[in-house]
Amino acid sequence: PRCTINVYTMVSVLQSGRFRLFACLVFALPVRAQSTANGLEPGVSRQADISGADRHRYHVSLKSGQATCVVLDQRETDLAAEVIPPKGLASFPVDTTEHGLEPVCLIAVADGLYEIEVRTVHKQALRAGYEIRVEASHQATDDDRARGGASAATTEAKRLAALGDEGSRRRAAELFRDARLLWRQAGYAAGECAALAM
Repeated sequence: PRCTINVYTMVSVLQSGRFRLFACLVFALPVRAQSTANGLEPGVSRQADISGADRHRYHVSLKSGQATCVVLDQRETDLAAEVIPPKGLASFPVDTTEHGLEPVCLIAVADGLYEIEVRTVHKQALRAGYEIRVEASHQATDDDRARGGASAATTEAKRLAALGDEGSRRRAAELFRDARLLWRQAGYAAGECAALAM
């Protein structure tokens, strides 16, 4: 069945270790209107320039239960992505690192095209280059679910840390700790190091 929960419920699920539920997590965010998107294929990298006013869209085709990772090489510019699933499911954000590689972990909950919208975190960002590629899809594993959970926890922690108040910073620190454990479980050392540095 389709699940729709908010980010706070999602974090509670992460802490309880019930990764089998991650595949049906979606955020209660508005779905944006469709636009032309570039298809991504395994083994093929795309390069583009982006500034603060731009939004770039790409898509990958997945069947329900499949997983893949879109790797965004943001270089020295802080980029974020928003995943827009098919069939009217709500979108969710991904923003785990401030530079270097940004993994966008996808676990399909329905057949169809999954769009990835790329933007700069800072609206005044100057035009800069980035590269994007996708890994081969496969049946989702516990490692994929751990990576997805780590990505979601890190994204929320980074958002809370930016708010600046004591309560948000405390909660962000807890989520960064949870994310480090999940990245370690998934065997993704770069994600663990990035969460440690936040």
